[in-house]
Amino acid sequence: MIVFVVSLGRGVKGVAVATVVAQCCSAAAGVWYRVRKYACFRIGGEDLVPHGGAICTIMRIGLSMGLQALFLSVGDMVVSRAVNAFGTDTVAAYATGSRVTQIASLLYFLLAESFAVYVGQNLGAREVGRIRSGFKSVVVIVAAMSVVSGIAVFFFGNVLVRWFISRDDPHLDDIVAIAMGMLRVYGAFYPALGLILLYN
Repeated sequence: MIVFVVSLGRGVKGVAVATVVAQCCSAAAGVWYRVRKYACFRIGGEDLVPHGGAICTIMRIGLSMGLQALFLSVGDMVVSRAVNAFGTDTVAAYATGSRVTQIASLLYFLLAESFAVYVGQNLGAREVGRIRSGFKSVVVIVAAMSVVSGIAVFFFGNVLVRWFISRDDPHLDDIVAIAMGMLRVYGAFYPALGLILLYN
């Protein structure tokens, strides 16, 4: 990155180019290492033959997830457009509140991601009973974590909001007040968010 930004004097464009180059190099090195070390990653002629059953399963699962992601993205764009109409303080409060929500929901989001791996492994092993029992356990954990994070945001969200805004900002108090109004509504629905992430 230093080469692109300082030596070549590319500025912000240099940062962007350096990031893409670094990610490509990292991906290439990761693929090379895995293919070299693990035989299961090596692709042969038989691997290029389409498997109808696998394709149908992937499409059945992926299509619903893809549609859901599409609807969420469209909904987010609609909300963002509506928020923009209320002025810069509201836009700043919405952006900051969204960041706080990301932090507050990070633990049970990661737990849901981990559980997806657990489900995949047990589905492959045809151990559906283990999926059901594991789901019951993880629902309790996610619900508890989301309730705790909702309470924390409700009472201490203003502290978190102030982390993201300069103390010198003349609109600081207004932004914090608007963000807290948003976070108190969001926090009430963190348990629902946790369960939605887990079900997904």
